[in-house]
Amino acid sequence: MGGDRECARGGDFSRIESPTSLMYIRPTRLTADVIIARMAAWSEVTVPRKSYRFPAICPDCLRTGPFTGVSIPAALRIQVPFCELCASRQGKRRKLGRPLLILAVGFALAITLWFGLSKWVGCWLAVILVLPTVWLTDYRDRVVRIKSFDANNVTFEFKRSEYAQQFERQNEPVPGVAAM
Repeated sequence: MGGDRECARGGDFSRIESPTSLMYIRPTRLTADVIIARMAAWSEVTVPRKSYRFPAICPDCLRTGPFTGVSIPAALRIQVPFCELCASRQGKRRKLGRPLLILAVGFALAITLWFGLSKWVGCWLAVILVLPTVWLTDYRDRVVRIKSFDANNVTFEFKRSEYAQQFERQNEPVPGVAAM
């Protein structure tokens, strides 16, 4: 325990389990380096559009098991295999989206009418109330996204670098086999 207090006072940090752990660092000691380290970078992998395979692990929790295809929000419709638990969580969040959007717009309309605001102010209020809903349903906890695509390639981005490495290994071109 003494070592824990020493870490909190700025002493030996060798006992902290992770370089990004904030367990023993006071908020006054939070630096930009720690914040950046806690924000995981997306790993980018480009594969041929017509022939790619996903690894036999969940891109979110990295577990194996029965998988369920989940469409990722993008212009290109791709089903990514998630474990049943993670697929269920993402499905619930997306189902929650439409009622929350309707509630946010209805609330903005009610405030606009109640206070006699102009329609432009009401529109801006609706946008402000809808943005957190869009973030909650479409962007929060997203672990796979499509960065870009063309007729020949798709560039995926993965939140977990372990999954990105396995995805890249699984889709490496086989020597001696011509790509289509």
